[in-house]
Amino acid sequence: MKKRCISQKWNVSKIKTFWDGKHISINEQYQRESCWGKGQKGLFIDSLIRGYDIPKIYFHDITDNQDKYEIVDGQQRTLTIVEFMNNQFSLPSIE
Repeated sequence: MKKRCISQKWNVSKIKTFWDGKHISINEQYQRESCWGKGQKGLFIDSLIRGYDIPKIYFHDITDNQDKYEIVDGQQRTLTIVEFMNNQFSLPSIE
């Protein structure tokens, strides 16, 4: 059966829920380790908060109808969303 590409809009809550439920995985054969520093992560979260356009995150559906996805492009962005929502880092205060 030929797989087709579909486009879905996921919000940050869905990404975190799927990550926490182990529905999103990282294939270490072609994904590098997390490499963004605190500054890059903060700028990305700031862009999300301000509603700026960000690059798409691409997932590959690795199962049939079981909600299991592998990150193809967007690992740093996905990890940053999850880490921020888990309070693993915060944005600097603006005074």
